Amino acid sequence: MITVLGLMVATAPAWAVEWQQARFSIGTGPLFASLQSQDDYPSAPGLGIQGDYQVPVFVEGHTRAYVRGALNWAQHKPDIEDDQHGTTAYGLTATAGLLHDLKLGNRLIWIGGGAGLGSLSQVNHYSWHQDGNSWTQTEYETRHDPTVVLEGSLQIPIQERLFIDLSVDWPVIKPALLTTRLSVNFKLN
Repeated sequence: MITVLGLMVATAPAWAVEWQQARFSIGTGPLFASLQSQDDYPSAPGLGIQGDYQVPVFVEGHTRAYVRGALNWAQHKPDIEDDQHGTTAYGLTATAGLLHDLKLGNRLIWIGGGAGLGSLSQVNHYSWHQDGNSWTQTEYETRHDPTVVLEGSLQIPIQERLFIDLSVDWPVIKPALLTTRLSVNFKLN
């Protein structure tokens, strides 16, 4: 027991959080969204806005913990075919995870992932149906669905305060918005 406590005390500084190295960033960029649902929706381009807070969690600074919030928007417009659905989708996610540095040539990149909670709001939701020789649109009520999200992230620094972030939010519970977001982020501190 004393050996275990001794090891914990001896290694405690190696697990310290380096609050003075913490950073906050905000970014925006295009995304590609697929609505994960039981209905037929086309994939669609969209726009994402994200903010994150990162803090190194080891003394060496090779691993960062992060919390991130993202708002994603995409407009799914189907071709006029039977039972094709369209909607304007808003996805909101809050995730937490770890990023680890990786030397790639002379560049240091960050790669990692995490998990979190999200929600999907569908407005202007409709579907196409053929009625004889004409097409009709059936409209549906606005809906809001909660989800659990797994996230992968790759960050490539460009300058000291500017980096590119490629994130994939993969919903575990459907219906939800699967997004691949490419954003240019600016460090605020």
